[in-house]
Amino acid sequence: MRKVGCGAVRPLVMTCLALVGLGSPPCRAVDYQPFDWVPEKPGVNVLMGYYEFGRYNEYNRTGTVTHDTSLDSNTGVLRYLHYSSIFGFTYVLDLIVPFGTLSNGKIGGESLGSATGVADPLASIGAWLINDPERRRYLSTVVFVSLPIGSYHKGRPLNLGANWW
Repeated sequence: MRKVGCGAVRPLVMTCLALVGLGSPPCRAVDYQPFDWVPEKPGVNVLMGYYEFGRYNEYNRTGTVTHDTSLDSNTGVLRYLHYSSIFGFTYVLDLIVPFGTLSNGKIGGESLGSATGVADPLASIGAWLINDPERRRYLSTVVFVSLPIGSYHKGRPLNLGANWW
């Protein structure tokens, strides 16, 4: 029996990922902030928190803007990342738990009420196919799964959870 080293596994993994990508249906992308998706060394664990306040005063649906509209958004995110490697590729396990409050909701003068609680958590795994920090070159792939266990109440116009995978 012949032993296969990591050098032989890497082209096989790259070929499999390329074939999967060619057969995948269209998807949506997540817009990252600068330096949000840069690999750390394997073994690094990161626990982060984010907070954002937003105040909105118009609703735009397909080019039609509705005035006398408002929404105040206080949202936070608790995020845990664990970096490791397999077959020479760095990967990250990423767990995200959003939470917050939506208040003063109104569209065209019609009250939407408010919402408070935990939004749908996200779990992801991402891998860097190219990880060249010296030249600042990276190529990664990631899969996100939304877990529909956040605060959701059918019939309420404002919800933090989406109630779907």
